[in-house]
Amino acid sequence: MAHRQAQDTRRKRPSSAKKSGFGTREIFALTAPGFEEALADELRDLGLSGRSEKGGIAIQGGEGALRDICLLSRIASQVRVRVARGRVENLDDVARVVRAGPWKQFVHPTQPLRVSVSVTGSRFRHRPRVAKKVELAIKDALRGPRLPGPKPPRDEAVVHVRLAEGKLIASIDATGDPLYKRGWRTDVARAPIRENLAAAILRLADWDPGTPLVDPMCGSGTFPIEAATISLGRAPGASREFAFERFPSHDAAAMKKARAAAGVEALDVSAPIVGGDREEGAILAARKNAKRAGVLPRIELIQTTFHELEPPAETGLVVVNPPYGERVGARSKVGAIYRDFGKVMKERWSGWKIAILLPSPRHTGALDLPVEEVAAFKNGSLPVTLFVGRIP
Repeated sequence: MAHRQAQDTRRKRPSSAKKSGFGTREIFALTAPGFEEALADELRDLGLSGRSEKGGIAIQGGEGALRDICLLSRIASQVRVRVARGRVENLDDVARVVRAGPWKQFVHPTQPLRVSVSVTGSRFRHRPRVAKKVELAIKDALRGPRLPGPKPPRDEAVVHVRLAEGKLIASIDATGDPLYKRGWRTDVARAPIRENLAAAILRLADWDPGTPLVDPMCGSGTFPIEAATISLGRAPGASREFAFERFPSHDAAAMKKARAAAGVEALDVSAPIVGGDREEGAILAARKNAKRAGVLPRIELIQTTFHELEPPAETGLVVVNPPYGERVGARSKVGAIYRDFGKVMKERWSGWKIAILLPSPRHTGALDLPVEEVAAFKNGSLPVTLFVGRIP
């Protein structure tokens, strides 16, 4: 079942693919495995639909769709444009398939290239040889007059090649820095969660900007800050640049117009958003990050324990990324923390919804709250599971 929420991406935006500088291609929006459904739901809110694959969604679109994803998607981590694909049995096939792609639309003739290769179930074992073959094939495809456009950039074009079961897909990176890098988080607490994962969790918990939100263990403030930018209509990519803006086919005028129009409407600024943490350093980091994000007045950040934190409303969403064994120094402490937390929730937060990350489903017993598993993913290198429920 699709999970939907009234975020800034909820407003329908017609695809502008027809105005694209490179025509219609397959665009692959990546996210953390486990969040494909949340990303597909968000893209549908943008007027984009596609095919779910492990780790992302493949859609047909042009630069207009690419702009929408990079500027407005909160859940995507990266976007690639698939330039060449075909069946291959040897290196000569690799060169032939890659050379046939319309690389002049995406790479300047003198632009540095970096090729990464992933191999799954394929006879191609020597990845450096494949990468070199791909680089030479792209350079062959770039021979002749270049497309009119901006001066060739010094930044390298990053090409990703995937070989699996005799099939090759060659894609070009369209984002540069990952999309979860919103530009505001430089101060971090222990075990921070990435911004796009926080956004996916809020969506899967069906949070909307009119609902109070509390994070009682907020660390450097990712959940409250992401929620505040949503409620204020701040487009996550509006203040940064992307790799596709260096494509020879890039429509700079259309991008300037789209960036100016992105995220100009606040959705709801009345429901409280609260972050609490027992560590003074964490609250100081959260305040600095919130200030950089331009949302500090929208958030209440309090140095306190979850035992002392008061509910700011009769109901809302508690979202929490509690300590795991690696974060508290001893796995034996984890069960005690979860039992204590669950007890406080039942005593003081009755009627609130809860979204909580746990390192293992077995910890739901210690938590003793009626929660259901919604998604499993990795936070950094640690496998975690998202549970959502209603506090009785």
